[in-house]
Amino acid sequence: MLGSDLIYTVTDLKQMAYCARVVFYERCLPHPRPRTSRFLIARSA
Repeated sequence: MLGSDLIYTVTDLKQMAYCARVVFYERCLPHPRPRTSRFLIARSA
């Protein structure tokens, strides 16, 4: 990738198709990422 540090995994692309905020929280914000109602609903399903 000619010196680029930005590498997306298949999981990143799948999550980006669902909700781009997931990838943003994972890569740009410190852990733990905030839990939204959408995350909690998906986890309980």
